[in-house]
Amino acid sequence: MSLNLILQIAKKDLKGYFDQPTGYILLVIFCSSLSFSFFGTIQTTQEASLRAMFTILPWVLAIFISAASMRLISEELRDGTLEILLTQPIKSWVVILGKFLAAFCFVSIAILLTSTIPISLQFFGDLDEGAIFAQYLGTLFLTSSFIAIGLFASSLTRNQIVSFIISLVVISSLMVSGLPFVTYAMPTDIALLLQTLSPLIHFAGISRGIIELRDILYFTALILTFLSASYLVIKSKIVSRDEKEKNLRMILNFGHTFAHGFEGAKNFSKKLNHGEAVILGMMVASELSNKKKLLPFKELLWIKKHYNSLT
Repeated sequence: MSLNLILQIAKKDLKGYFDQPTGYILLVIFCSSLSFSFFGTIQTTQEASLRAMFTILPWVLAIFISAASMRLISEELRDGTLEILLTQPIKSWVVILGKFLAAFCFVSIAILLTSTIPISLQFFGDLDEGAIFAQYLGTLFLTSSFIAIGLFASSLTRNQIVSFIISLVVISSLMVSGLPFVTYAMPTDIALLLQTLSPLIHFAGISRGIIELRDILYFTALILTFLSASYLVIKSKIVSRDEKEKNLRMILNFGHTFAHGFEGAKNFSKKLNHGEAVILGMMVASELSNKKKLLPFKELLWIKKHYNSLT
């Protein structure tokens, strides 16, 4: 059930990229900037190598992904649709993963379009296909980590421009933290720590065609850290807007206690999805509230009417 919801959210947001010109403009700018820098470098160095493209790629991705991810949650916060989305039987982490997947698919399309560059180099000589595979694999890891940062920035504010700036600053700060001009005058231990935290250092190893476990673990940890931070930010926004659980959180919690009981029961857990369990929980809560004289009989009938229309 959760996987279906993740895919539905991802499909909706991915479609949103192509429902307006912004998505196409971003793709054109991304591919054009990479192609221009790549072929410009070839004319200067007279060397047909992908090294030039993968050297500039992280910096282009930093801007591109910050722009592509700035609307993911900021737009929902601005329009008030995030609250509506969360009043459905959908958990916050499902929303986050769905939006992460949508952005990942969109950026992956952009990266796929750059495959014309190595294809064009085939006319100049043989390429190491294993190295190219490793370079693109490293690019996907780098992309995922940048999207997680962009999603986190988008969860902090309703303003998409502010989200773009936060994302770009965080990504850029992480990248430059391990560069020599930053670590040169620092103590050795601090310099090593900053280099370890820099995605550029880990991407550089993979872009040379060397895939190491430590680099994969680094990008995985970075992704999980910022996705978790996004989850906590969204939950804190919901709590801060309704600390006494009288409005939105009251609606979100309606029936969930009984629903978790149904999901945990052996006789029901394999027969019910989360949404169905929540609906049954709402009916149980409504019946008990009516018996306790906390819910008017008229409103109970109204709830039953809508329940019957779903069954």
